[in-house]
Amino acid sequence: MFSGRCEKTVIIQLTYPRGVPLEDRFFGNANIFSEGEKRSLVSFHPDLYKYWETTTEITKPIYAGHKGLKDVTRMQLIDLNLWLPGDILMKADKMSMAHSLEVRVPFLDKEVFEIAQKIPASLLLAIGTTKYILRKALEGIVPHSVLGRPKLGFPVPLKKWLLTPMGDTILQQITESGVDQWIQLNVVKEMLKQHRMGTADYSRKIWTIYIFSLWHSMYIKQSIFRQALVNS
Repeated sequence: MFSGRCEKTVIIQLTYPRGVPLEDRFFGNANIFSEGEKRSLVSFHPDLYKYWETTTEITKPIYAGHKGLKDVTRMQLIDLNLWLPGDILMKADKMSMAHSLEVRVPFLDKEVFEIAQKIPASLLLAIGTTKYILRKALEGIVPHSVLGRPKLGFPVPLKKWLLTPMGDTILQQITESGVDQWIQLNVVKEMLKQHRMGTADYSRKIWTIYIFSLWHSMYIKQSIFRQALVNS
């Protein structure tokens, strides 16, 4: 089964013009920056580039290990191996369980997963709705008023937030976090400028950089500061 965002992505990929291999165009739902964007955003640092991996290099072993399967299944495997453990389980499910909510984990039950694996690819997607199989399975159990409504995820209005003074606060915190040794701040400033002009939606990109800057400020910059106090 797919999440709402994932279903839309799969449909787009399956209708992609022929000639471009799946391995070169689908890297999962956690893929935020293109390789070109990463190269322009990240400051040159020998230690960083020493361990640099492109998105294609990360997904290549998964694709190589599952040749012959349908494209839908191979796309699922990319997200199962990368997006699920590295993003949505780590974030949404940890935060929801911290508030006594079970969001996704029940669907990872071994028996549920084994049944889901057997669902044919032709039934995994349905134009005009999301979670088609799950909705059908719960007919007569869950009220139609709930079952028939559009999927409601957990997005926050990042796009709008960046148009307000909050955007300035986010940029200031990024600038003062000490990430300038890793991140080209002029590129971040240009992203916010273009976002506010309506040229493109840079909200997920800026938010990703912002979260990294908060982590860096809390665990790297403060650690260096404390060590400097000890040495003095």
